[in-house]
Amino acid sequence: MARIRSVKPEFWDDQELAEHVSRDARLLYIGLWNLADEHGRLRGDSRFIKGRVFPYDDDLDFDGVTLLIAELALAGKVVPFRTAVGIYLFLPNLAQHQRLEPEKVASRLPDPNDQDSDLLSPRALVDANRSESRADLSARRAEKIALLYGAWSMEHVSADADSAATHTQTEADESDDEPDDGSTDEQPDAGESKAAKKARSKEGKLPSTHPNLTWSADEINVDPEWIKFWTVYPSIKDKNAARTKWLAALRAKVPPETILAGAELYALERADENPKFNKNAATWLHNKCWEQYGEPDKPQLSHSSDEWWNN
Repeated sequence: MARIRSVKPEFWDDQELAEHVSRDARLLYIGLWNLADEHGRLRGDSRFIKGRVFPYDDDLDFDGVTLLIAELALAGKVVPFRTAVGIYLFLPNLAQHQRLEPEKVASRLPDPNDQDSDLLSPRALVDANRSESRADLSARRAEKIALLYGAWSMEHVSADADSAATHTQTEADESDDEPDDGSTDEQPDAGESKAAKKARSKEGKLPSTHPNLTWSADEINVDPEWIKFWTVYPSIKDKNAARTKWLAALRAKVPPETILAGAELYALERADENPKFNKNAATWLHNKCWEQYGEPDKPQLSHSSDEWWNN
């Protein structure tokens, strides 16, 4: 249950917080006060937090919210932890901002100090939320596209690229068992729209495997390779432009795993820097910034940056 909280004027004067945490993350921090109980605890599922704090911000998805929480965790404002039930957050400094009365009401949520509670590093938090929400998120997006393109089967869309390939191969194997008499079981509807015909022609294909086809934003959004890139890249600004540049890079025959490897290394490189100075994904893609890191199997990482992110 959401609670009424107050914001002290000193919050806006906190220069250290402003220098280390992005504007969106600071806004989320205030929103978390409303969701936390009198003990400073709240559910840590990004889907729950997105729906309560940013319900109308379509440009911010669950992964983006997770990265904002990770920012706050890196700044020491949030302590993520996990139990057998799920992911939770603890706000250690909530009492500095609010008048709490924990002695009057017991918390219904786990204590981060319990023996069964495992504290999560920022990276572990991202991985945990990603594993719990990815399948549901992709399924919802796939269902939306299926409604838009009714004649197009969306069964091949999966958060796992291997499962998508397996499905396509299964269809091919099944077709080999059928006699080739020149006929087909399904004939195109004479009144079929151009959009439906175009969608049907792309069945079993993805933007990352067939980038030279024409792809809509919704179709790219469910591509496993795009999902991976957008999840790890350290900036969630201007998603539309980023999608365009990502597809352009694929059309230039850049392997998606090369782009992803570069994005992961850039995220680690920027982990201890002010996020407001991170390059927009579209700019990063346009300038082919993945090239500065060399081959994906030979990353040039600084040990200190990786250790800082994980701890």
